[in-house]
Amino acid sequence: SLLSAYRYLRRVENHIQEYQDRQTHELPARPEQQMILAFSMGFEQWETFKQQLDQTRQTVQQIFDQVFTFSRDGGGSEGDNDKIWPLAEQENEVIKELSQLGYREPAEIVKQLQNFESSAVIQRLSSKAASILNKLMPMAIRMVAKTEASSVTLSRLLMLFEKIAGRNVYFALLHENPDALQQLVKLVAASSWITEYLAQYPVLLDELLDPRTLYEPLNKNDLAKELTLLLKKTPIDDEEQLMIKLRQFKQQNVLRVAAADISGVIPVMVVSDYLTWIAEVILQKVLELAWGLLEQKHGLPAEIKPGQGFAVVGMGKLGGYELGYSSDLDMVFLYNCKDAMAMTCGPKPISNTQFYLRLGQKIRHILDTRMLAGVLYEVDLRLRPSGESGLLVTQIDHFRQYQLENAWTWEHQALVRGRFICGDTVLEQRFIEIRNEVLSERRDIDELKKQVREMRQKMRDNLAPKEKDVFHLKHSKGGIADIEFIVQFDVLAYAWQNPALLQWTDTIRLLDTLAQQGFLTNDEAEALKTAYCRYRDDGHHLVLQGQNLSVSIDQYSEMAAVVSALWDKIFEGS
Repeated sequence: SLLSAYRYLRRVENHIQEYQDRQTHELPARPEQQMILAFSMGFEQWETFKQQLDQTRQTVQQIFDQVFTFSRDGGGSEGDNDKIWPLAEQENEVIKELSQLGYREPAEIVKQLQNFESSAVIQRLSSKAASILNKLMPMAIRMVAKTEASSVTLSRLLMLFEKIAGRNVYFALLHENPDALQQLVKLVAASSWITEYLAQYPVLLDELLDPRTLYEPLNKNDLAKELTLLLKKTPIDDEEQLMIKLRQFKQQNVLRVAAADISGVIPVMVVSDYLTWIAEVILQKVLELAWGLLEQKHGLPAEIKPGQGFAVVGMGKLGGYELGYSSDLDMVFLYNCKDAMAMTCGPKPISNTQFYLRLGQKIRHILDTRMLAGVLYEVDLRLRPSGESGLLVTQIDHFRQYQLENAWTWEHQALVRGRFICGDTVLEQRFIEIRNEVLSERRDIDELKKQVREMRQKMRDNLAPKEKDVFHLKHSKGGIADIEFIVQFDVLAYAWQNPALLQWTDTIRLLDTLAQQGFLTNDEAEALKTAYCRYRDDGHHLVLQGQNLSVSIDQYSEMAAVVSALWDKIFEGS
């Protein structure tokens, strides 16, 4: 019916525009023009044509109403809760109704609803928006009543509604799609972080329409295909639009990971894998876009093909496949060219060195520029040679020289997690060679222990909580940092005699390798892996609840004691 109606209405539109020779969609008002249109459409008089046209429009309207009219089956009748919202004058009646719905603290719920109803943003709603909200609220109140912590859930949901109140299209989306509202209530009940994420980026509410994709994060290949498709029709010189779409891509896919995480669909190690894949795919695309933008303006460096001579190296959590929901990106930019002072071949030539410097600047600009669509990623480049006082991009041979002659032990510890992310594959091999060379240096074990121990103590003094009953998952004694320092020490101490320790950059697989090669017992490695996964899993969930990583020591005292005992065995000789 719709296909037939579409073709018919398009023909009418075409005939009107052909006759008037302009862009218009209005039916003619003069009788002679009406007759001409009717005749061109195969009718002998206007009345019979108009009757056919009206019948077609009525068919479309009926189908439209069927699709978009509220379904009673989705969330209850719009009138079921009319004694509650808009709030009735008799507060006792409202409390009674809320209690019957299952709210355990109905008086507290009434206060929340009153504050929401009287808030400035709700009072300023247009009549149309207010009308939609009045239909949506009874559905939401009913759904929230079925959640375990209904008071907390309602508080979060009302905060979200206040944030999106200026765009009534989102109220309409939730009202017209009860299943999407149900998914929203589920996510809001489970996570304050997701609630704030949706409030910050309400366009993500569209993701709630299809639960099949919402709870199924994409693997790296599918992420790359989706991003390529998303950017396909955006010109390379429309930098702002490209940056907006990159941000939307990240937000959509991080939401999928978080939704699957809180639902228990994916374990902690896979959460970090998915978040790392998202970052890797984005970095690859950002490098391509930055290269294209500079090539348009300055041309290519001498004797270089697009994409050659530049590499992005991931450090920290990015290098170790351990990204969390709020992680920044620790990176080092490397480049190589035969003649640093040779000029590019474009309309505004610059030296090769300047080209790669501006390439690094452009990548950083695309990633961390604050827009209405948010920041793509916070960028941390302090692990480059000489830190913040060093150049933004580093020539590969200078990187090697710095690592071998000037780097501190803590910088070699960071290199344990150094990993090529994207760029020139020739540079990738050169970086791997340099990393292996640096990590394989034979070191004085006692001096290495001293330096690692002192650095760890500095971190603990500055970052660990002072309260005895508080345990910070990362910085407290027996926490994540202790495990990472144990692994990094073992790699620096023993890689010279065992190249297998150079293969991996992530803590878990390095622990497996240390056990396989006899530097840890199987029991020690398993204990550290169990603690590491538990800390990181709980850390992900604390973030999703809007909390920091400081928790009660009671929950982790035994696990922390095991890690601490192994630390003492390695570094104190006990």
